[in-house]
Amino acid sequence: MKKILIGIVVLVVVVILAVGGYAAHLVGKLNSPEFQEQVRAEVSRQMGAEVRLEEMDIELLSGVTLRGVAVANPAPFEGDLFTARAFVLRYKLMPLLSGRVEVEQLALENPVLGLVVDEDGRFNYESLGGESQKASTREPAGAAPAEPTAAPPPDSPAAEAGGSAPLDILLSEVRVSDAQVSMVDDEGTNLMAIEDANFVAALQVSGGATRGRAKASIGTVSLADMLFLRGIEAPLEVSSEEVQLSPIEAQVAGGTATGALNAHMKDSFRYDGSLDLAGVAVKTLLQEAQTNLKVAGTLQGTLSFEGTGPMSTLKANGHAEIVDCRIEDSKMLALLSTLLKVPELASPEFQDCRIEYSLANNVLSTPVLSLKAQALEVTGNGKVNLVQSTLDYDLKLALAETLLAKIPVQELRAAFKPREDGLSEVAFKAYGPMDDPQTDLLSRVGKAAATDAVKGQVNRLLKKKLF
Repeated sequence: MKKILIGIVVLVVVVILAVGGYAAHLVGKLNSPEFQEQVRAEVSRQMGAEVRLEEMDIELLSGVTLRGVAVANPAPFEGDLFTARAFVLRYKLMPLLSGRVEVEQLALENPVLGLVVDEDGRFNYESLGGESQKASTREPAGAAPAEPTAAPPPDSPAAEAGGSAPLDILLSEVRVSDAQVSMVDDEGTNLMAIEDANFVAALQVSGGATRGRAKASIGTVSLADMLFLRGIEAPLEVSSEEVQLSPIEAQVAGGTATGALNAHMKDSFRYDGSLDLAGVAVKTLLQEAQTNLKVAGTLQGTLSFEGTGPMSTLKANGHAEIVDCRIEDSKMLALLSTLLKVPELASPEFQDCRIEYSLANNVLSTPVLSLKAQALEVTGNGKVNLVQSTLDYDLKLALAETLLAKIPVQELRAAFKPREDGLSEVAFKAYGPMDDPQTDLLSRVGKAAATDAVKGQVNRLLKKKLF
């Protein structure tokens, strides 16, 4: 992100120096195709990526308007890194004499930023940087300085830009409208998407540091196509080290979300955030995530996450509670209903569903899983492998006497052990593919039945001997 900002600043400086430094020679040629091609080629060289421009309109004393802007991805990435419908720059020339760039307005219309991260966690923008920058670092020590020239040649409008000292840049107004940002991995999996983002800010670049604040509004933020935040309003703080969107206020599936989102650019890119969710309609939430799970109820909970790139780097943890929880078409509950021959188990209504979870290395761990109703409970813990779509859980099923009596097979009923609260429970494992889970319930029931049978025989033998 820092290099993208530097690229835009380079564009500003190159154009201003080109216009200011060579105005006397090129005042009649500023909008000629030849001059514009020279500027485009120089910016491409500085950025180390092909820059395309559909139209350039230069007004010597006031600014530049670019239309149809595109920056191609540096190799080996394909496609475009950045596009914009229009780029508008309004500046003051006089402060340049004191080494200061004052920009009255820098506006981007419909900018589209496409971030791609490869399997090694390297982003496409990290490859930006022109050959001139690389060559300057390889210049041998003690090399003789270049001989001064009376005037730069007219066919090199930005020749001084690469060797000039860093300038202080004041951006009085930075306006971005209808922006879009996407982040995908090397397989095209969506990690994050931002749509309809708008903000107005003031920025200052001095000594290599960037500072600025703004009020941002964002239509939609999608996190891994699973969680969608809409109608976001938040202060936006920008620096050369990080971008902070905090505190956030947004809508999520009929409920609300508050928290913060941060992107850190110092040393290497990473992102993190935290959200508090309340009043979320679970059915809508799952429909938006395009999952096969069918759960109804109202959710509240927390989510904290961080990552450096692909899904494999994403770490998260939190908890969720669902009131008036109803689970439909659950493969596991359907399996239990079939095995025990109790139809009520297939689609029960729980008064309370609670889960604590963590995510790391594409494995979702749930140390606490608790689904409770008056006559039924499912509790336990386990893991889900998101890559292989498999699960491995240790569970307990507890039934009230009304449901226990509906189990037609005596051996199955005998496997349930009474608890102090009046329910009877049996422990079992659930494992295998998520769309076709397996359980060891029958084998455990068989062992329990065999144990009871042996106990019965022993008791009968003892009675015969005693009486």
